[in-house]
Amino acid sequence: MRILAIRGRNMASLAGDWEVRFDSGPLAKAGTFAITGPTGAGKSTIFDALCLALFANTPRYQGGQSYHVGDTGQDEKDKLRAADPRSILRRGTSEGYAETEFTDKNGAHFRAKW
Repeated sequence: MRILAIRGRNMASLAGDWEVRFDSGPLAKAGTFAITGPTGAGKSTIFDALCLALFANTPRYQGGQSYHVGDTGQDEKDKLRAADPRSILRRGTSEGYAETEFTDKNGAHFRAKW
């Protein structure tokens, strides 16, 4: 499997639409590379988006606390559990997505979306 691109919208520290392409630009020919940046820049969010698109879950939220998160007085059934992957949506937003494009060993092209 070769990852071609990872995209998302309104995920954690990455506001709005964003995209990381591995099939063009400097990363297209890079054998090994590092994703670096300061705390809160979105490094982990890029990998969360990859996992969400492929598996509808991410290691950051697996096995997390099972308490409910929401406003005081809000019905418990309307609150999310802290370990719910939907918690990755950026505060103040009501929509988002994670998507990855990849090829298999035979070169077939696929897109997975959460």
